[in-house]
Amino acid sequence: AMDENEICVNLYGSNKTKLNLSEVGEVSLSQKTDYPWDGKITITIDDVKPLKKGKNVKKQFTISPRIPEWSEDVEILVNGEPWELNRGNATWCYATIKRAWKKGDVISINMPMRTKLIESHPLVEENRGQVCVMRGPILYCIESPELNGTDMDDITIPTDATFTPVEMTMEGSRMIALETEAIVRQQADWKNTLYREVSRSEKKQKIRLIPYYAWGNRGKTDMTVWMPIK
Repeated sequence: AMDENEICVNLYGSNKTKLNLSEVGEVSLSQKTDYPWDGKITITIDDVKPLKKGKNVKKQFTISPRIPEWSEDVEILVNGEPWELNRGNATWCYATIKRAWKKGDVISINMPMRTKLIESHPLVEENRGQVCVMRGPILYCIESPELNGTDMDDITIPTDATFTPVEMTMEGSRMIALETEAIVRQQADWKNTLYREVSRSEKKQKIRLIPYYAWGNRGKTDMTVWMPIK
């Protein structure tokens, strides 16, 4: 709690908890979600037990779910009714929901998981003309086992690429990968060649990106986060 009567939800993951608010009582909460693969979160007030009786007992307290920097068009409902969210000028903030909570109340949060192409500041010279891929809070990469023998350096991402979430398992861990159609530059052998005219030959190939944290679990592989864009 950020103060005596505020419950701050910093992380999203299915769980149950009990908290004591000094001026309210014991509050039981449960959270259901498939975050970070899905942006839908449900927080349920399982019970509110006053620690004391009388006129001085406060019935109102605040629940403040965190709104991450990456999120856009976030929707919050309290018992099915929209709750106004005001970000202000902050890059990330908390939604402040203050009311008299009771058993059975439900907060529903929906943070759309849009896949984005991210570029860096042009002064980062190594990344010029390249992008990385993020979906929600997860950074993605391409790893050589997903390329079917194609040289990683020949992969280019189209600016209008469409990414399809695909469930996969790696080393027993469930995760969401992304599939898209990339452009592959077809180049002749460079043996005994230092300079030559640029070739325009290219083809399209379906590739799969995996969460960056998961790479390196399939033996010796190549990996890249930054990819040329066209």
